[in-house]
Amino acid sequence: MLNSQAGFLLLYALITHFVGLFVGLLAQLEWNILADPDESHRSIEYIVEHTDAEYAGTINLVMGLCGLAFLVLMRRRQIADGGPAGIFHRSRYRMTWSVFLGCFLLLFSAQIIAGFYGMGLDWTTEVMGLDSIRTTSDIIEAAGDTLPMLAYTCFVAPVVEEILFRGAILNSLKPYGKVFAIVTTSAMFGFFHGDLTQGLFAFVVGLVLGYLSCEYSIFWSILLHISNNLIVSNLLGPWISGLDGNVADLVALMLLIACFVGLIVVPSLSERRIRAFVMANRTYSNAYGSWAAPWFVVLLITEGISMLHLLLS
Repeated sequence: MLNSQAGFLLLYALITHFVGLFVGLLAQLEWNILADPDESHRSIEYIVEHTDAEYAGTINLVMGLCGLAFLVLMRRRQIADGGPAGIFHRSRYRMTWSVFLGCFLLLFSAQIIAGFYGMGLDWTTEVMGLDSIRTTSDIIEAAGDTLPMLAYTCFVAPVVEEILFRGAILNSLKPYGKVFAIVTTSAMFGFFHGDLTQGLFAFVVGLVLGYLSCEYSIFWSILLHISNNLIVSNLLGPWISGLDGNVADLVALMLLIACFVGLIVVPSLSERRIRAFVMANRTYSNAYGSWAAPWFVVLLITEGISMLHLLLS
């Protein structure tokens, strides 16, 4: 089962990165022909040269929508299935504000730690005399605060990624243990991000979102994913930058305190709940041996090469 899911994820990557990219380039070319008065912008060569800057938002948005169309086409039965293996099945547990806010604080804390981790990597490469590490976040920032990029990062990407990882793949692996399914899809999610700084953060995020999807439904993991990308990744930084110097320092200190609360207090208060979940959903002793499945290994190697390419480019 893991072999088939890893193969499906590789096929999804091929569709989005080749077919989706081609459609995105054509869509941007058509838009430039219709709306851009500068004739030098009306060529595919110009658009390709600027895919990491002004056109990254539109192209990524189209790639995400192509990925969503592929998922609907290939997993339509799993989407329509209302049973435990269905992507949009509902759990018998009812979401509470304490659980949702606790999970949000965990993601916020992980984002702050990932930021320090990225700064540490940059410092290390500077000491070694190397160029700064290039990440997917740098590519997103290079595109600017364009409407297509905001639509992609805040809405399209969270929805598509949740349907893919916490919906299609996780629910297919759940019969072999929820803990195994959550950890395995989180590892796939981390490698799929394709860079060192975001990969570890994505793995931690995958654990939290996987738990929400298993226990409460994918609708809550989608909502939390959107909330994190919208508030923490896109709105918080510009808001702090616009504050007065002393006020900005005070807000930053309060956010660090909130990070401490999320990292220490939330797991402490949830220890009994986490322990009960792990004990009730223990995995078969040899389940992780399936990580040696051919397509899973190919997936890790492929994404590992992508990480190195982004690191050295």
